[in-house]
Amino acid sequence: MKKTALVLSTLVLGLATLGSAQAATRLHDHVVEARAAQQRHWIATELHQHRLDAAQAASLREAVAAIEHDQHAIDARGREGVSQALAMSHRQDVLDWAIRAGRIDFEPQQIAALDATA
Repeated sequence: MKKTALVLSTLVLGLATLGSAQAATRLHDHVVEARAAQQRHWIATELHQHRLDAAQAASLREAVAAIEHDQHAIDARGREGVSQALAMSHRQDVLDWAIRAGRIDFEPQQIAALDATA
């Protein structure tokens, strides 16, 4: 009886841990999507205020789409690891900076090259 209770407790704890990991992955997906929406808004604002030209805005939009695509690819492969989540967050941080700073020398490939694990 005690062994059965111990096994069941271990199983419940294991399932709760798995559920927490899946919830964390879903939460990170939502964060990536929300940040992408914010970045698209910033790009539109910077373009409207003439701090970015059309080519820069298009390049930045492509970078946003690439980050979203990479996140969906990670999701399709299964559970996202901590290093992948941090790499994705870092890529978005750099893109935030590029948009808000209006960097004319920005190249989206530089973001992808920052972390090969993304």
